[in-house]
Amino acid sequence: MNILSYLGFFKKGEIIHIGQELQFDGIIHGSVGLAYYLEFDESAFEIKSRRYYTNSDFEKNPCPGGDEERIIYTLTPIKKGEFTVKEMNNFRGAKSVVKEHFYIVKK
Repeated sequence: MNILSYLGFFKKGEIIHIGQELQFDGIIHGSVGLAYYLEFDESAFEIKSRRYYTNSDFEKNPCPGGDEERIIYTLTPIKKGEFTVKEMNNFRGAKSVVKEHFYIVKK
């Protein structure tokens, strides 16, 4: 490893292509204040999301803690470049990074 790599001048990332879909999933638990979301360059990706209750009967038969939802985000890169996507948790206002991804987007 050379000194420039050690100092972080050369970031290594996953090479992906324009139009390639990336999926991220997490948990939302509204009643206890837990949220999952992504931070990313909105000009570089199109986003779609899908949510569903872990307890499929929650709307018919609510129960304590039964409002846990799973959310799936699908990001599709729409331009070339180097981008970071952060998976984030927000627990009652305290934000934290769950995982950080670095992508190099090519044609």
